[in-house]
Amino acid sequence: MKITTIEYRAGHISNKPCKTDLYYTRFANQLLYILNGMYGRKFEHDELRNIARKLTWYFEDIVADSGIWRSFSNLCRKMLGYNVPMYHDDEEYYDDEPSLDAVRFIIWDVYAEVNDCFPFSMSSDLKAVADAAYSFLDLHFEDAPINEELAKYNDEYISTAIQGFLPMREVLIMLTQSHYLVAGSWFFEYMNDGRQSMKKWADRMSPGMIDHYLTTKFMFYSNCGPLAIKPYEWLEALLRARGMDNVADDIAQIDAMKECRYLTKQRNDKGVTLESEFGKTIDVSYEELNITKEEFDKYDGCAGSFIWYQGEWHLNGVLMPIDYQEGFEKVMAENIPAEGTKFADADYYLQRTDGKQLLFFKDGKAMLDFMHNTLKLPGSTQEDTILAMDHPCFFIDTKAKKDCVYIVPETELSIASHDNPYYDKKYAEQNAADLLHDKNACSTELLCYLIDNDLLPDVAYSGIFCSNLPAPVLRSDMHFMARTMRRHKY
Repeated sequence: MKITTIEYRAGHISNKPCKTDLYYTRFANQLLYILNGMYGRKFEHDELRNIARKLTWYFEDIVADSGIWRSFSNLCRKMLGYNVPMYHDDEEYYDDEPSLDAVRFIIWDVYAEVNDCFPFSMSSDLKAVADAAYSFLDLHFEDAPINEELAKYNDEYISTAIQGFLPMREVLIMLTQSHYLVAGSWFFEYMNDGRQSMKKWADRMSPGMIDHYLTTKFMFYSNCGPLAIKPYEWLEALLRARGMDNVADDIAQIDAMKECRYLTKQRNDKGVTLESEFGKTIDVSYEELNITKEEFDKYDGCAGSFIWYQGEWHLNGVLMPIDYQEGFEKVMAENIPAEGTKFADADYYLQRTDGKQLLFFKDGKAMLDFMHNTLKLPGSTQEDTILAMDHPCFFIDTKAKKDCVYIVPETELSIASHDNPYYDKKYAEQNAADLLHDKNACSTELLCYLIDNDLLPDVAYSGIFCSNLPAPVLRSDMHFMARTMRRHKY
């Protein structure tokens, strides 16, 4: 099945027709024809179709230098320390010229999304497809028409973010659906999962309201794309790549208040002062509340999320009025400790572990003995679960102010620490890489600690990463893999 012009145009942020649409649609189909003829037996047709579309969007983008790839590469340099994730063979690299590393990464990314598993970066099949695709792009680079309208239309559209909160949010929604490095099936999965989890609200919210709530919430609270950053961070990077620093500076100041419950503390003609259940106070105009002043004043509070943008707090998504009937103190007590209350923080634990952040145990019983006798922790309802664990490790997150302890089973066999008598190299060579993507295997905090301290050396022999990488590059690639596979949990 051929790629249509309408389908191809969906990869443009502005989604407007351009004079070169027919050329690039034909280009995508020619590339698909070549790849299908050479590798149709080794790859699913949909995989090759996605590869052809994405590589053509990349090609059109760098020919016009419209900023999508350039902004991604800028982010990679800032976050990872190199131009392209996973591949580092280009002797000379330019953001606005075809790059074999870029082509290989885009194919890797498509394969990772379609198959929902680790693609092996050194796979001979992926390499062969990349070589053929790169040759085709390189052959046509000098003669390809520059889509000047693409950059113009994209710039016009993303610059509307400066017009206010609602226009900015609309840009984010379009960005997540048409940015060729961000858009993907993951968003539909997020929406479907969200609809299932919100069935209990069906009597109070229509399906359209639920979709609006999920979509607007995603724009400020969820990670997306291969770098697992917020949609507004992708937008900021694109704006800076296009030289629109004034708009980007507004985006950089965004503050997303945690979705929670609020008590109305004061009212005036213009708006209200709300106190969150976490103790933070914000001023919001009536215009932002999406219901009339008369209706809002019937209640003494609300639930919702608010975003700081351009010097004001803005309601994001759905507002639920609530009448607490003097019960808000109970709500706050759940989140704010009483004066004088002390938590067992990281320092408390480190004093009792001789400064060790990571400890290893033969089984759950040994860990419980340690928790009771050394840490002096009281019993808990989780003891039966801990007792059933094999080879659990105990991790102290020094960056967390609260809830700084993680107990993780069946992980220490992969951890190559000189303090770990249970490390099993043969087991680690087969299983250590699973820690990068399985969010249930260990916390992201523990995973980052293991990567940063070179405690997962056997991942280098898994075939997932390019061979013979310098240690700093391998660490960055491991962090990238964790980001792209864990996404919301990174």
